[in-house]
Amino acid sequence: MTSKPKAIFLCKFLPYSKFSGGAIRTLNWIIFLSKRYDLIVIGFQPNTKVDSKNELAGLAYREIAYKLKGGYLKKLMSILSLLFANKSYSISKYTDRRVAEKVREVVISEKIEFIFCSELSPLANINIDQDIYYLDDHNIEFELMQRRGFEKIKPLKWFFCKEANAIRRFELKAAEKARHTFVVSQRDREILKYLVASSNIRAVENCLPESVKITKPKRSETPLLVFIGTLSWAPNYEGINRFIRNIFPLLKSDFPEVELLILGSGDANKVLSDVKGVKVYSNIGEGEKNKILGEASIAIAPIYAGSGSRIKILEYWLHALPVVSTTIGAEGLGRTSGTIQTKDDRAFYLAVRGILENPDVANNLGKANLKLYQSNYEFGKIYEDSLYNTFNTK
Repeated sequence: MTSKPKAIFLCKFLPYSKFSGGAIRTLNWIIFLSKRYDLIVIGFQPNTKVDSKNELAGLAYREIAYKLKGGYLKKLMSILSLLFANKSYSISKYTDRRVAEKVREVVISEKIEFIFCSELSPLANINIDQDIYYLDDHNIEFELMQRRGFEKIKPLKWFFCKEANAIRRFELKAAEKARHTFVVSQRDREILKYLVASSNIRAVENCLPESVKITKPKRSETPLLVFIGTLSWAPNYEGINRFIRNIFPLLKSDFPEVELLILGSGDANKVLSDVKGVKVYSNIGEGEKNKILGEASIAIAPIYAGSGSRIKILEYWLHALPVVSTTIGAEGLGRTSGTIQTKDDRAFYLAVRGILENPDVANNLGKANLKLYQSNYEFGKIYEDSLYNTFNTK
């Protein structure tokens, strides 16, 4: 049997659980690349209790995981790095000498074709001026930081602005030096192509792994709103908390039985879960998540500070759910026929209310979303064989 060429797959966290958008995209790339390459996967051990199953079984040639060093000293050093050396705080957090040394060791000891970096921050652990690497930029990271800063009070706004500028410098240099840069949408591709002197930028849209299976929905008679998200990620908990404060009470007044089901991995303590009708399911398994999605009436994406595109919406579509989203929440998805986009809280409320009042509209929107997913976002349509031609290091 002919051995496959070797490549390093460098990621922020090893995708041992699919219960986050970043983990799903990372896993998709590993599934795709492992068909042609023996992957040595290097990253941090995820701090999650979702499923004990190792998603990399049978995919990775070898996997090397480290425990992420945190604590106040690490945070302080990262902040000082931003203030006095103009180095990004959020990237410095994931700079780790152990990872950098392991990458160098593997490059020397193995015949490595290239390094594939899933997300921007792991790039801090390689030499971007010398190494042959490919970058998968999950978000336009500096844009994400800029948008988060818009909502902050003045001192924090200054910090986020400085952080966004530091990320921008690193991100644009990384995209320019990469053998090829992948992004999640045509919108992100156009942004980078405008800012970077490189023609090697390609959109590879988000999708769900081939292994994701769903059963026929059994919609509940109780009106159920559902939200999926990593609950420790600021745009998720900030967005769902705003929905709980500003929109859910209006819906509760119109529909006393309505419930909001929040499905997420990570720490749920930042979510306003003590409100009547709000239920948080933290770190549940795929089977239970799929059951709840099959019972839900409407899926929501109240995201006000993001970038890239939301895998949660694709998952809603696959479950034939009508979706109400902010414009930023639906950003990056070129086709949104069954998703209502709103620009403010009042419009969001009216959209959800209108769907709850009309089951036929809900059913038609859900069918349109399922058809859209099946026609455009199945794994084989996104990760097609021609994509392998990009990985030519000669």
